[in-house]
Amino acid sequence: MAVASGTNCLDQGPLRVLLGKQLSTIEKHPYSWAFHFDNAILDALSLWRLLARGTILVTSADDGHLFGLPSPVDAKSLIQQEVGAHSVVTVESGLAPSDLRVHFENEVVLEILNLSAGYECWTLNGPDGLMVIGRNI
Repeated sequence: MAVASGTNCLDQGPLRVLLGKQLSTIEKHPYSWAFHFDNAILDALSLWRLLARGTILVTSADDGHLFGLPSPVDAKSLIQQEVGAHSVVTVESGLAPSDLRVHFENEVVLEILNLSAGYECWTLNGPDGLMVIGRNI
């Protein structure tokens, strides 16, 4: 399991590029979501969910559904509302094959779930040509 956190993260691998960064922009594409963090982009190519206070706040599958509410779920707005200007404090990968957890300082967690034995579930693109691919093998 790769973990990057706290002040001792320099030897924790390429995921450390997200540490201390704030989520600045979210883009929904037809088959993915792009989460922009300063000089890095985390592309979720699989299902993701936002967790806090012991519950699921919103998932990529919820976006646009009514669920009996007056208006459809706007996942992008809910993420921005919950994460706000809070910085990333920990990044974990390898909990299950290639699942990724991005922990924010307000204890909100963005979790990307690997649901394929063959396809990538996330990619991280950062400075100086950094590219990390989350997949089963």
